[in-house]
Amino acid sequence: MHQRRQLAATAPQYDAFAFGCPAMGAEELDPDFEELWNECVPQLGKKPVALFGSYDWETGDWMES
Repeated sequence: MHQRRQLAATAPQYDAFAFGCPAMGAEELDPDFEELWNECVPQLGKKPVALFGSYDWETGDWMES
């Protein structure tokens, strides 16, 4: 948890981001990734973000929302 907070706190110093997460089922995220994502989102602002995943993302609803 502490490492996730450190990463989220340093997010403003980066110009762009790439996040990857394997699917844990149909549109289900790994819980650790989801916590990291939720802590980083407020820091992302208008910076470019690339999202990628693997295995059965179906229609990609999570990535669209």
